Amino acid sequence: MNYIKEINAFHNQNLFEPLSSSAICLWYALMHFNNLCGWKKEFSVAASQLQSVSGLKATAFKEARLELQRKGRIGVTSRSGNQAAVYRMVSQVMVFSMEEEYIEENEKSAKEVPIPQDNLQNDHQENPAEADQTADETIGQSAGCNTGHSNGQGSGCNSDSSPGPFFKQDITKQKQNKTTAAAAGAIRFFEDNFGGISPFISRSIQGWVADTSEPLVLHAMELALEQGVEKWRYVKGILEAWKVKGIVSVEAAMMEEKPGRGSGQVREADKFSAEIVPDWFVERKKKEREQERKRREELRKPVDPVDAVREMEEVREMLAGLGV
Repeated sequence: MNYIKEINAFHNQNLFEPLSSSAICLWYALMHFNNLCGWKKEFSVAASQLQSVSGLKATAFKEARLELQRKGRIGVTSRSGNQAAVYRMVSQVMVFSMEEEYIEENEKSAKEVPIPQDNLQNDHQENPAEADQTADETIGQSAGCNTGHSNGQGSGCNSDSSPGPFFKQDITKQKQNKTTAAAAGAIRFFEDNFGGISPFISRSIQGWVADTSEPLVLHAMELALEQGVEKWRYVKGILEAWKVKGIVSVEAAMMEEKPGRGSGQVREADKFSAEIVPDWFVERKKKEREQERKRREELRKPVDPVDAVREMEEVREMLAGLGV
């Protein structure tokens, strides 16, 4: 296998048949081990090593491996006992080349389709240049219907001027890349301070960054860490509370956190509580605390054994007098 060609063909194939981020990470990990093995047709590697290199947990690793199998990117043969599975990499260069040849063959077949004479007679008044353009559009549409992919001339079976699926998918991919780039700082901050991150949490962070802003999401994470909670669910609760209150900036969130909403005034409840507490009540509480302190000091003093024996004798005499 040619490493560079395989990677390029892999990305080209993903334009037509996208993979999840977990599956892409696992495919790169498998390519790495296949390269170490000298590009053997079949090789064996432990699941723990693949999880370590790809950064996937056990559940995500199994789902990604199954996805690559279903979409024909790899072959997997499980073995009994504690033996590692055997993997076989499917060449992406071969798969993508076969699709290109299939498209070219259909285009060639479409061009060889004879044009009915009745159509030529009915359209004899048309401009020859316009007739050639119409025939080219028909060929492009026919090729698009047969291959199921956009080839730049026709977009599926539609004859309007809207972009084909390939360009729509490319635009969507560009938007996703921009969203991922905007949330890169928040994702990195979560990984460094909250621990590992799953694909679900990564997508959730990207969604909140797109809906609000990265600084606001980072501020919510910092508040969660200050509270000693290292859970994305807690961060999400903060963001949802801000969304209900219409807070969309860090400045507004900081104003919300200040007492009295940043007015610099003492709250009315604090004034009221300070006015209704009388002096005698404060003095009584002070005496109670002093008595409690003395009682604790008495309890901490060592007990004289002679006094303890004398007290026990007195208790026995008192109980004997009561007939107990």
